[in-house]
Amino acid sequence: MSSRRSIGPAHPSGHRAFAQPPVVPSQSTPSTSLHSTAMPQRSTPPQASAVDATPMQPQYHSQHPMAGSPFMGRPTSTPATPSHQPQYEYGFPSEAHSSYPGRDQPMQRTASSQYDAQSQRPAGYTVSGYAPSRIEPSSSSSPENSYGSGRLGLMLPPESPTAGSKRSRPIASAASSDRSTKKSRIDGAAIELDRQEQNLEAAIEGMFRWFETLNPQSLEDRATHSIVLGWRSLLNKNAIHSPSYVETILTSRVPVIGSAPFNHFNSAVEGYAKARKAAEIANAPTPTQFAHHRSWKKHQAHDPILCFRPSDAVGLPIQTLYEGFRQFLVDAHDPHFKILASAYQAAEGLCNCMGNSFDNEDARARRFEEAVKPLWPNWTSEFYVKPFDDQSYGRVDRAAATGLFVEVKLEDGGAATSAFMQICSCFRLYVESCRKKGGPFVDAGCPTFLLVVHGERLTIYGAFWDGGTYTVESLTRGGLLMLKDYTGKRQAELARTLAALQKAHTRIRAIAMRSQTVPDENKITERLGGIPYVYRTCTLYDAPGAHATLTFLYRWESQNSQPVWLAQMTTASDTGSSSPTEVIVKLPRTYGAEVHRYLYRDRYAPKLLGHSELPEAPTIYVMEYLQPPWNTLFTLIRTKPTLFLQHEEKIFNKIIAIIDYLIKGLFVHGDLRSNNIMIHCGALEGGDVQIKVVDFDWSGRAGETNYPGSRTGRVSWPGVDGGVIEGNHDKDLFLSWWDSELKNARGFAQPPYRGGWSLAMANPT
Repeated sequence: MSSRRSIGPAHPSGHRAFAQPPVVPSQSTPSTSLHSTAMPQRSTPPQASAVDATPMQPQYHSQHPMAGSPFMGRPTSTPATPSHQPQYEYGFPSEAHSSYPGRDQPMQRTASSQYDAQSQRPAGYTVSGYAPSRIEPSSSSSPENSYGSGRLGLMLPPESPTAGSKRSRPIASAASSDRSTKKSRIDGAAIELDRQEQNLEAAIEGMFRWFETLNPQSLEDRATHSIVLGWRSLLNKNAIHSPSYVETILTSRVPVIGSAPFNHFNSAVEGYAKARKAAEIANAPTPTQFAHHRSWKKHQAHDPILCFRPSDAVGLPIQTLYEGFRQFLVDAHDPHFKILASAYQAAEGLCNCMGNSFDNEDARARRFEEAVKPLWPNWTSEFYVKPFDDQSYGRVDRAAATGLFVEVKLEDGGAATSAFMQICSCFRLYVESCRKKGGPFVDAGCPTFLLVVHGERLTIYGAFWDGGTYTVESLTRGGLLMLKDYTGKRQAELARTLAALQKAHTRIRAIAMRSQTVPDENKITERLGGIPYVYRTCTLYDAPGAHATLTFLYRWESQNSQPVWLAQMTTASDTGSSSPTEVIVKLPRTYGAEVHRYLYRDRYAPKLLGHSELPEAPTIYVMEYLQPPWNTLFTLIRTKPTLFLQHEEKIFNKIIAIIDYLIKGLFVHGDLRSNNIMIHCGALEGGDVQIKVVDFDWSGRAGETNYPGSRTGRVSWPGVDGGVIEGNHDKDLFLSWWDSELKNARGFAQPPYRGGWSLAMANPT
């Protein structure tokens, strides 16, 4: 039996926090302020005494068996390579092998009488992702749209090719044969999943029977009793089908019990997780299927590509992840950027042909390829990526060496499928295939430009893999019209964009061909995900012109806030570099730096140390790290309510004084809630009230700055969403929640409350 590991807070997270031990945000975890989380401390599981003749030894969970899921962004197996597909670096063949036959392979399983008999499931049901999905009868048995005897309800098959299809009938027949093999793999994975499910149910029943035989005297030990109660609360065979149940068991912090029943249970859990992972791989959608709005809506809920679809699938700005994307934006928006003659030729060629009518997508794709050949002479048509197995691969219409994909649609119509989501899925599969080969392109994060042609409109996206997540974001504002303009401005803008793209793509090719190395500190394998590595230094406020070096440590995952990181700042001096100082780095959409520095004059805010402004990238702000015993007022009320009540009048007066100071300077904070007010708990115990205000995202001049378009939280907001913040709004907001927080503190101070967090302590934010 493999050992289990207690999963502690490997990466601290919280809401803009500094002094509170970091926790993973959840519905029961309040969102605290930027300055309320300290560095994480890994706890040791309690030691247990014997429960029966077999001693109970706390062990640790093994590595999560589902880590190789295709939706978790990790490859699971090495695909077999077709004999007719030549092998080249990152999958790009030479001109002699510009394409090979095949097509996107469907991944839906079909009804199988053998499967139904062995699995004892009702006929016509199958496994899709985590939960069973109803199979609908197929309307046609043609090799182009047949999925055996049925298809998944949420995964619509691609339309049958017509005479003008990109793919020929012989290729489709070969794909139909491959589809039959894929069906067998899906059936086999489903059968194994059912077998492991039955095994896990039996193991859970065995655990309950074993609990009933335990000696009551052996449970007198507090640690042992807690372990048994912990496992009894986790075991529920009726919850096996829940997407999060097995993961909850695998990541549980309850120590393992050293006994034969538990050994069987441990083996059953890991076997079921592996079988479920195999079923996920077998049922994973191809890019063509993923492009349908019903399919991507379903799969984006589990392990999303951060591409703003749905709207909460938001990653860091793409230009902060890879310097090449930022430089592309700088060049594309620079009116003085030197445009090569070949870029003018390509732009003119596109404007001459893309406005025409085409019989099919392949004809439009060929004309696009011909028009841009002055910039990219060698193209690969029908480029395939195959990361998982022989039957799971995607296709893009055109690829120009490493780092440039093109997806072409006939017209910009209102179809139910999205070319953007299709090419995003292709990028994820492409990264998986590249990761098996390794190399500098993977070390750099597989930076790739994705071009989507919708009729006469061209949109350029940047795609990046940061070691854990996939981020795709548009690099063009609303797309480029490939239509003639009498003044020539449209052609000039298109030429400048294509020239900037060709320059950025040349840099990517240099990395892939190993003519340009990737520094060790920039390698994906050597750094954490979710870090804006384009920011290497910051400019100091106290020493104009002086710079300090930034080293990011980790990111705090936060709710309803802008990205926040803990970093180390090192300044240079005549005697050498100073010792690193821990600081907070924030990447807001807007920031009231003037208000922040104004409050710091009277020590009403942490010190704002520096900032970093890069062209075509948002500004980051570096500030003082308020470590414990600093904590938020929100947390103080819930963890030390008695201490708060002893000094509540002094605290009230101090906050009013800060608001009056803001009014005096004609400034507003805009978000003066309890989670944005820091208080020094150590000084408070001695009777001294020290308060600092944080989170200046909405701050600015009174009557000139505006609220965001929408505000959340169970508070009585003054003004209107998107409206102007007036000078009296800070005081109105403070008075609206003070009495309720005072009431909360009195309730928390009453027995049997003993401090700590509970479900009832939901953050008003």
